[in-house]
Amino acid sequence: MEARSNKRNDNIKLIAMVTMLIDHLGHMRMVSESLYTISRTIGRIAFPIFAYQIAIGFEKTSNRKRYALRLFGFGLIAQIPYIWFNPELKRNLLHFNILFLLLAGLGVLQLFEWGEQASRRYREAQKGIDFFLAAGYYFATLALIALPEVVTILCLQRGIEISFEYSSYGLLMILFFYRFRRSPWKMAVAYLALSLIGVGLTSLWVAVKYGPQIIGEEVGYFQALQNWGLIQGIMTRNQVHTTLTGVWFQTRSVLAIPIILFFEAYRGRLQFHLHRAVGYWFYPVHIGILVAIAMIIR
Repeated sequence: MEARSNKRNDNIKLIAMVTMLIDHLGHMRMVSESLYTISRTIGRIAFPIFAYQIAIGFEKTSNRKRYALRLFGFGLIAQIPYIWFNPELKRNLLHFNILFLLLAGLGVLQLFEWGEQASRRYREAQKGIDFFLAAGYYFATLALIALPEVVTILCLQRGIEISFEYSSYGLLMILFFYRFRRSPWKMAVAYLALSLIGVGLTSLWVAVKYGPQIIGEEVGYFQALQNWGLIQGIMTRNQVHTTLTGVWFQTRSVLAIPIILFFEAYRGRLQFHLHRAVGYWFYPVHIGILVAIAMIIR
């Protein structure tokens, strides 16, 4: 990846868009039962590619503020149909679409970059202020990464259904892609480690949400952290959480890594370009169309 071309190449963006559409067709139950798991498995490829593109886009964009504003603006547009974006067409005002998480990912990368810069200054000049700045920025990075998970769990314990697509797992993925973007092997290993972290986070969420069905009583977040038997049971037997095939389903997203590495290795030779507007408008438009079709059918 060291020899990455500076030319914009949208091969993997197109793959992400197609696999996301296939995933969403399954999510809205617009495919047969026999194809449901297949469509959702294919869909696991999409988010890692978008997360990778955010990491690379952060580094290469000429105007980060404009980049963030575009994500925010299209996130607001997409949120209108997204609140009904579920198979039952049940309205959920606190279900936030992926563009808001990608926007938060830019914030994570900006904090991390400031931390890296302060750390570099400290190594060069040994000034105490730079040490404390670096520590502060790194702490803020971790705090922002943890925020979606903490908010989700705290609200869940109070009976409030709030969700952020991919939550802290997604923000960690963006950071890992940015941190290891120049080393394919480190990126792959970090992604495998992240997949295990994602299983753990999902298991904790399942323990809090489905505690009464698993052990017959409510389970608090910190109680779940201390109950290894409960978490192990969820991880090994996929208890209760049957939305797909259990807490390990998202690990199938590792299929995206060879795709990313292949197209980045041949970036200079496999050129394909999409108009920038297509990439941004595709997300809210296809969600709106799917929701509209579902409303007409049902």
